Amino acid sequence: MKHPTSRLLHAYWDGLRGARAAPERGEIEPGEIRHVLADSLILEIDAPRQAATVRLAGTRLCALFGAELRGLSFADLWGEMPAADPWRLVEAVIQETAGVVVGLVGVT
Repeated sequence: MKHPTSRLLHAYWDGLRGARAAPERGEIEPGEIRHVLADSLILEIDAPRQAATVRLAGTRLCALFGAELRGLSFADLWGEMPAADPWRLVEAVIQETAGVVVGLVGVT
């Protein structure tokens, strides 16, 4: 949680969910987090297949990648030979109901 945007989004999420693992989709009000949406990424999870797909990607994230990310596999964002298994990150968030901090190095 190095970036203020991440902290704001996590605080909003945490406030909605309370003691639950996650808030219900209908509880999330985009207008309340409009100032962080450009930096946000929402994944659609298919746990039986151990797959995550980008459901929504903010404009700043898409600009960083130089393309629209919606519909892409989360694992594909990590390149051909990721040093870490992207599914393990998703699985940790699902099982521990906690955020993870990830550092990346971009290459043109």
